[in-house]
Amino acid sequence: MATKKYKGIDEHSRAVFVIFLTTKRNKKEVLVMDRMKAKAIRCYFGESFEKFAQRVGVGVATIHAIEKGERDITDYVRAKLVRVELELPDDFYPFYTLFRMNA
Repeated sequence: MATKKYKGIDEHSRAVFVIFLTTKRNKKEVLVMDRMKAKAIRCYFGESFEKFAQRVGVGVATIHAIEKGERDITDYVRAKLVRVELELPDDFYPFYTLFRMNA
């Protein structure tokens, strides 16, 4: 699929915009970071709580509490999780769809 060139948009924003345009998923799905998506990202990498907490840059207890629904995702942690999500390959999203269906 050919993408248009958008002047005045930095490379990172352009990548996010292209991902957003080419997705077949509901727009809300792309924009939402909740405990299910956080857990799906950790499971996609096949990482333990410890390893994933290091990747995200937060404590193990934070990841554990978010996945269990014992803690809301703060804006600070959400930003860190979104940075990790932006590095995911395209095959994460079919994985995430199946992950949610089987949860």
